Amino acid sequence: MASDLPFSSALVFLRLLYLLIVQLFGWLALLARGDTSKDGDLVLRRILAAVGQ
Repeated sequence: MASDLPFSSALVFLRLLYLLIVQLFGWLALLARGDTSKDGDLVLRRILAAVGQ
């Protein structure tokens, strides 16, 4: 089991790096969009949240 530790740590690091990059590109895409599409996205999220309750 001790020999799996470096491999496991590398997987955790790669997953964290992947999630960070995906989040960063999501933010960049949000910045590139116009106000109308941002408003539409917020309305959609509110509807989905209301349906989920």
